[in-house]
Amino acid sequence: MAKLPFIPDIINQPRRTLLFAGVAGVGAFVATKLLSQFTFNQGGDEVVRSATFENFTFEETGDEMTLREKNGEVIFVVDKASFKE
Repeated sequence: MAKLPFIPDIINQPRRTLLFAGVAGVGAFVATKLLSQFTFNQGGDEVVRSATFENFTFEETGDEMTLREKNGEVIFVVDKASFKE
């Protein structure tokens, strides 16, 4: 790269370092956003969390949260997709 005689190196070096750090940070952010869609995608019928209480059971899958009675009858279902919109 050609050296410009009217801009001293003492000014260019911190600027280049700041620009490089900014571009690297933006690149890392974009890469994390893209990769998180593939690695952290929870979906379907796999139970992520489950809690059993005296009279009911709470189950959370990738798509919905369900509250059931002890005998298995569904009391309440929350679809997670409705909160993402």
